[in-house]
Amino acid sequence: MTPAVDACPFLGLCEREFAGAGLPPDEHERLEEHLAQGCPSCEALIDRCLGGGAGDPLGPRIERALDAASGAMSDRREAVLARVEDALRREDDAARRRVRRRHLRSLFWLTLLAASVLLAVAYVGTAAVIRLGQREAQRHAVRTEVQALVTALSAWAREQGDLPADAAALVTALERTRPGRDHAYFRFDPVRRREDGYLDAFGRPYRYLPARDRALVWSVGPDGRDDGGEGDDVGAWVVFVRPQ
Repeated sequence: MTPAVDACPFLGLCEREFAGAGLPPDEHERLEEHLAQGCPSCEALIDRCLGGGAGDPLGPRIERALDAASGAMSDRREAVLARVEDALRREDDAARRRVRRRHLRSLFWLTLLAASVLLAVAYVGTAAVIRLGQREAQRHAVRTEVQALVTALSAWAREQGDLPADAAALVTALERTRPGRDHAYFRFDPVRRREDGYLDAFGRPYRYLPARDRALVWSVGPDGRDDGGEGDDVGAWVVFVRPQ
């Protein structure tokens, strides 16, 4: 008489094996030895599990196990893709930050260069304006002083009856006290007084050229070139009428 299918003691091990519960090494070895000898009950169970019969209680569990494995693989793939996307996004953000930093550095240096150029231009322009203002002030001071020298020389010529012979004599003559007065013909600045003459506001000696009936007093001007009272020079004439 053939024993019942479910009378095999290894059916429980087969169910556990196909359910994915995992067997200890000794039980797994015993199950393999049993299956190698051939067991109708275990083989029928294995056929039902592999065939996926509707009435087999292990079929749905195997399907669930496969679905779970598939879901786990899908979740794992999505996690891997998410990590890859996150890494790529961070790399893109880092690249954009590097490009932005380079642009900011370039903008900073361009701004600094432009500011330096503007400061240099402003300095040069300001210095030029200051020099022009100083030169114009010096020219005005020289023009005023030449007129004062000519006026003093005219008074000297009227009162003394002659003209000084040269620039040194001119300064010496105009330093004298006027007759009947308590002051000199001209008050020279001792800082600019020299033995051979007198310095103008440009730091150069005044020129003096006497003639028979007139004399010229002039400054060579800001360029320092003597044009004989013409061009850039600043000068004035004194007309002297000798007494008869």
